[in-house]
Amino acid sequence: MKKIGSCYRAGALTVWVGDYFKLTPDELGNIDWVYDRAAVIALPDTMRADYVALMQSLVPEGEKWVVTLEYDQAEMAGPPFSVTKSELEALYGPRNRLSVFERQDILEQEPRFKARGLTSFFQGVYCIKPQQT
Repeated sequence: MKKIGSCYRAGALTVWVGDYFKLTPDELGNIDWVYDRAAVIALPDTMRADYVALMQSLVPEGEKWVVTLEYDQAEMAGPPFSVTKSELEALYGPRNRLSVFERQDILEQEPRFKARGLTSFFQGVYCIKPQQT
């Protein structure tokens, strides 16, 4: 097994820190769920499809919890980049079901983004599950 980064464990939880694009399913083994707090929004749109394709190969049957930010990119260039629910649905495709856990405008709690000229700044939390066959 090649060294892919640092690994931290606490009980049943394992956290990997390293280059995501070097991960392989063989190195990680079975994964039940993933929490994506800021990965997809850190990537430009040209890299997101590769990110999701690798995620699908690493976690084909597990849940993915994804936190996104949504705003008018004409008002501010990323990162973080705006990623909408419809973009997530397109990236993960018809084999997955996307549910909205929470979506709210957080601009008033994020004055640095308001200062950059945003007029709205939504945070979305989504659960992505494979469709039952």
